[in-house]
Amino acid sequence: MADANSCLLYRIILDYSDRLLVKSIVTGIAKGGIKLSGSFAWPAVRKWLGSKGLVEAGEHMHHSIIPKSAKWCPDFVKNQLPNLKRLSPALHYGVHGYGPRRLNTFQRIWFGTTNWVKNAAASIAGRVANLLR
Repeated sequence: MADANSCLLYRIILDYSDRLLVKSIVTGIAKGGIKLSGSFAWPAVRKWLGSKGLVEAGEHMHHSIIPKSAKWCPDFVKNQLPNLKRLSPALHYGVHGYGPRRLNTFQRIWFGTTNWVKNAAASIAGRVANLLR
């Protein structure tokens, strides 16, 4: 019986992680989180995000997956909302490893990663674990 209960719990957790992933993707798209026209340079995108209410004055946006400094990636890709995470200035400095609130490696990954990436990682890990049983 314990095995059946743990299997049920596992399936519930896996289902929940999948729902979170879908929810975070749909929410981002519904908020208009993809810029399709105009300049894709960071100052223009930052202003556009503010006009859409996706970031407030004084808030920082962290480039989560593709760094802002990545020359190999076009601005159209790296300056889109799926690659950006809202952070307070102090937390943003900490994610980069400086300022008064320095974070350890785990904290930098956790706080600097967008929610959809964390949800996708949990979903993939669950599916891999399911394949290995």
